[in-house]
Amino acid sequence: MLALAGFQRMVSIDLHTPSLEGFFSIPLEHLSATPLLADSLDDSISDDAVIVAPDLGAVKLAEHYAQLLRRPMAMTHKTRVSGSEVKVNGIVGEVRGRMPVLVDDMISTAGTIEAAARALLAAGCRREITVVASHALLVGPAVERLSALPLKRLTVTDSLPLRQHGSLPITTVSLALCWPRRSHA
Repeated sequence: MLALAGFQRMVSIDLHTPSLEGFFSIPLEHLSATPLLADSLDDSISDDAVIVAPDLGAVKLAEHYAQLLRRPMAMTHKTRVSGSEVKVNGIVGEVRGRMPVLVDDMISTAGTIEAAARALLAAGCRREITVVASHALLVGPAVERLSALPLKRLTVTDSLPLRQHGSLPITTVSLALCWPRRSHA
């Protein structure tokens, strides 16, 4: 449909499933906001922070953040109970006494983030959680779920307009600043 409409090229930011690139008949530039988001966190997270993938799908993303931020990584094992409910079955990595930085590509209902955060808290992490995502859909119970967590910071891009978010400590990073960016060599 996009090609028939006359589009000759598409640009996307952090596709939820990178294999979607194969479904486009026109060239697709798949860009990542990860370096920009990591830059925005670099000075605000402690030396004992741990980058956490809230599920298996976010492991490569968490590895990229861990490399950029020079911090260790952990992950949670998640089971989806329903479309908006998840259960964490375990944590791999050291989180006790550390400041967790949960990273994902998007936050929809926040069920995954909530379950991961509760599991991290039960495992003894510090009660100041940072959450980072490229896309903040924040639908359904997302704002209530996030508000119930001891969030220090919720950092997202401006890929979507943010609706009312109550007292959430949201930091929005503009995608207009994505390129060029400073290097983390």
